[in-house]
Amino acid sequence: MLRNTLLAILLTMLPTVSIGHSTPPPPPPVPSWLEGVIPPDYQVRFFAPDGTLHWESNPGPQTWMLLCLYDEILFGGRRGGGKSQGLIAWSAMGDSSLPQDDPAHYSFLNDPTYRCLLLRNEYQSMAEFVDEAMDFYRNWGCKPKDDPVVFEFKSGAKIYTNHLGNKDAYNKYRGWNLTRIGIEELTQIPEMRWYLKLFGSLRAKTGAAGMRAIRGKSFSKLRTQVAATANPDGPGASWVSERFVKVKDGSGNRIPWNTGMRDDITGLTRIFIPAKLEDNPYLRDDTKYMGMLLAQDEVTQAQWIHGDWDAGTGLYFRDYRPDGPRGQEESDKYPWARHVIGSATLQPWWFRWGSGDWGYDHPAVFHKFCRNESDHRIHVYDELAVRQVGSFEIGVMLAKWWAPELECVPDHQITLYLSPDAFSKTDATKTKAEQIETGIKQVLGPYGAFILKYSEEERAAAGRDPKAAALMFERRKAEMSGRGVMCIALKPANTDRVSGWSYARDLLRFRPVMTETEMELKERLKKLFSGAGIEAYERELSLSSTRKPEILPGVQIWKVCSSLTRFLGEAQRDDPPRNEDVKKYDAEDGVGGDDGGDSFRHGIMAYKEIATTMPKSYWVADQMTYAQEQHVEAFGAAITDHTRLAMIQATQSARYDKSIRPSGGGTLSLPRKSSRRHVQ
Repeated sequence: MLRNTLLAILLTMLPTVSIGHSTPPPPPPVPSWLEGVIPPDYQVRFFAPDGTLHWESNPGPQTWMLLCLYDEILFGGRRGGGKSQGLIAWSAMGDSSLPQDDPAHYSFLNDPTYRCLLLRNEYQSMAEFVDEAMDFYRNWGCKPKDDPVVFEFKSGAKIYTNHLGNKDAYNKYRGWNLTRIGIEELTQIPEMRWYLKLFGSLRAKTGAAGMRAIRGKSFSKLRTQVAATANPDGPGASWVSERFVKVKDGSGNRIPWNTGMRDDITGLTRIFIPAKLEDNPYLRDDTKYMGMLLAQDEVTQAQWIHGDWDAGTGLYFRDYRPDGPRGQEESDKYPWARHVIGSATLQPWWFRWGSGDWGYDHPAVFHKFCRNESDHRIHVYDELAVRQVGSFEIGVMLAKWWAPELECVPDHQITLYLSPDAFSKTDATKTKAEQIETGIKQVLGPYGAFILKYSEEERAAAGRDPKAAALMFERRKAEMSGRGVMCIALKPANTDRVSGWSYARDLLRFRPVMTETEMELKERLKKLFSGAGIEAYERELSLSSTRKPEILPGVQIWKVCSSLTRFLGEAQRDDPPRNEDVKKYDAEDGVGGDDGGDSFRHGIMAYKEIATTMPKSYWVADQMTYAQEQHVEAFGAAITDHTRLAMIQATQSARYDKSIRPSGGGTLSLPRKSSRRHVQ
């Protein structure tokens, strides 16, 4: 793609520059998209009008970035790789694929139609960058003016500088005709949608016939591009990494860095060109600069020195591994460290429940949960996310969404734990939960939904006689649950944010608490025997043999749960004194936000409550597992006949109804610890 498109005059080969007395490292190999086009030590040179050298690029990534023809370019990673200078030089590059009589062949700054915009999140922090740009552009007769600075050139070309510090800033450029947009420190922009809004202004200026008219001659329109620099820190590190750094192909394999990618929807191409301190001859031997980097905290060092995109400061879920272990050491020690999976087999009789975070302008997000009796983990296996949908319609959608599970679970019922605000009275006649209940009944029938909360009559009775109110509630619930029809019970979720997030981190943990190796156990038992005697030795040996290894991680999230997987990767720790909480952030125009995380928190906190009781689904699953174990022990294989499995399920369901549930239809009151498989 790049052959015969290199700058004919501006590009020359020069020997590598040496700083101090050290021997410079050899330049890195040329990436595949430049192989056979330039040698590894190729450099870009800009000359002053008198023929003297004005500026030259560093061999390697900085040069590759200047020659890159992809639509979107991310340049950087580690500190000290020459990112700012590269971005400034990129804004002045030409396109040698154009005819030599085209002013833009050598530099776009020679073209009167050229418009470029250089941005940073905060303009105040752009002062040094603007000074460097002013020094670079002076050879074109540049006249800086205004504040923010606009660079105007003798040709009529213009380069604007500005900021992206607030939502209104992205609307300033609506209707502009920009050939190039350069962004310094892209990861300081918190939301990808703000970045994408700039694309509406990325269109080269042309005349009525789609051509450029310069001094009476017509030329084709200029190639448009966006280039950005970044380190792996800042509030936008997650989306920048997802868009450029940790991208997967259609087979789920990570696309290597320095490899072009094409967006299936837009058709635009993009690339991440990593840079490191060793690529910059002016800084790689600067001990003072390296000392500044080494003075940072451990996480910042990982980001700035090693270019670690997974070491984000402020990330709340530091153990979250959507793609599996990071690095060889984790792969060797914790090969099971993976939280996001494609799918798994979930038996219909296994216990299930749901959660949801209600919303209208910001998304309403719901999740399905299942206790997987094969791997003993919580599986979050489906997600429903809608926006600007009324509560009644949400109820209809939930009923249809849950119908397949309701047909199969033993008691044909699930409990959906909703954000408490859905149960609060507003100016409306009904609460949001009551409207959702009505929508569910529209699909499942008059007994298809039940709110697990005191009615107005029961609340009034509670003021006079709490026990009588409780009895009224239990009778009403027993009447609903005893009908054997498909039903969704709506219940307010636990609102304890700090406890909820703490439990989430515990479920995501993949490093075992008990890390004693077999050799260490033997050594400890040996010392115990010599010091405390045979009885203490036998007692600890017995405990060690019955101590089961931890099942880690405790939760598996299916890929379809996109709102949740995104949230876990970008959730930030709140500011002191609430740094044990996750910082709240709302969706913007329906994009982003923490709604998926809140739904997940409601669901896992519900599991802590459920773990103290034995619902029918759990009882049946327990007995089905026991039956399978007995069959394997007797015959060497599990039961696979679906008819026989259905008969066992029906038998255990009836046994629960007869022997365990109270006579009135019952409540979820039997302690789960009575299960022979209870390990909580």
